[in-house]
Amino acid sequence: MWNGIGYIEKISLIMLPLLMVGVGGMAIYSQTLDGAGQANDFYFSFDSDIFFRLQTWRMAAGQAFYSLSIGLALLITYGSYTPRGVNIVGSSMAVIATNSFVSVMAGLMVFPIVFTSGIVPETGKQLSFTAFPAVFGELTGGKAISIVFFVLLFLAALTSCTGRLAVVLAPIRDELKLPR
Repeated sequence: MWNGIGYIEKISLIMLPLLMVGVGGMAIYSQTLDGAGQANDFYFSFDSDIFFRLQTWRMAAGQAFYSLSIGLALLITYGSYTPRGVNIVGSSMAVIATNSFVSVMAGLMVFPIVFTSGIVPETGKQLSFTAFPAVFGELTGGKAISIVFFVLLFLAALTSCTGRLAVVLAPIRDELKLPR
């Protein structure tokens, strides 16, 4: 079953659980850092002034539309591979629960590192490449841990990119009547 999109599933079944173990371990470790209390206050606090700003809602809408546009193309493509009898609602709920859990765990992992390292939380996407190396550098065996973490992060990104490539290749393959 290495033809078609089957290889994505095979890679994901191994690599993504390993990534989750790494994220879980880093989240637990992060809670032992000096900045964990301040980070958790930042992460779990509600600021009504920020919540009711128009800019906050614009940014949230932009993120939602970006995520939905990518997600919709993936759903259409992967939906065409879904066998009959699959409980779509149940599968969707599992994806929602898993995504929410991973997001919370990522925040519990990242923000204590950010606050302990004195990095500005608004740094954004670059946190993976600024905060994590700082922490990995201080750990015993940090170089090996960082290699494993970044390889797994790369593989997680690669499986996502490969899935997005299926969105582009599926109609081309269908139009040209190419085999999977």
